[in-house]
Amino acid sequence: NTVLQRVLAEAMEIAGPPEFAEEDYDFAREIAKTFPPGQSEAHLKDETLPEEMKEKLAGKVLNDVVLGHLPVPRDSRGSTDVGDVSWCVPTEQFTMACTALGTPGHSWQYTAQSGMRIGHAGMIAAARTLVQAGLQLMTSPETLEKAKAEFTKRLGGKRYVSPLAPDMKLPFHQFSK
Repeated sequence: NTVLQRVLAEAMEIAGPPEFAEEDYDFAREIAKTFPPGQSEAHLKDETLPEEMKEKLAGKVLNDVVLGHLPVPRDSRGSTDVGDVSWCVPTEQFTMACTALGTPGHSWQYTAQSGMRIGHAGMIAAARTLVQAGLQLMTSPETLEKAKAEFTKRLGGKRYVSPLAPDMKLPFHQFSK
């Protein structure tokens, strides 16, 4: 949703990047030594990343700058619950630095950093961004209406159909003991 993209980009500018301490940079440098050769620089080869953003990240171990809205390729891979939600309400997403640049996803390095101060600093910055975006939408009904109008137009009359059968009984009894 391009309206929500703008709201989130503005909110991120106001909220600012994660506030990393020197110990975070030290830990990130140590963890980066465990990456396969070239992994730390791999993000700079991403063709979808604009050159100006690559320049901001060059030589950094942690992303401590606000990059703004990054383009998402149409064939972006991955699956989350947001896929279902995005059929029901206007939706947008953003990312925040919680690990050293180049950290492989689904790795022990990712887990280690996410549970440390680096991850916490990124999560706090993400929370500040969400607060700013929420405030913008709550105090600007016209922005919210524009997001809804774009959502409705993009759906083109299609409706969400759950892949679950309407009469399916969910196994909640498993959790009652």
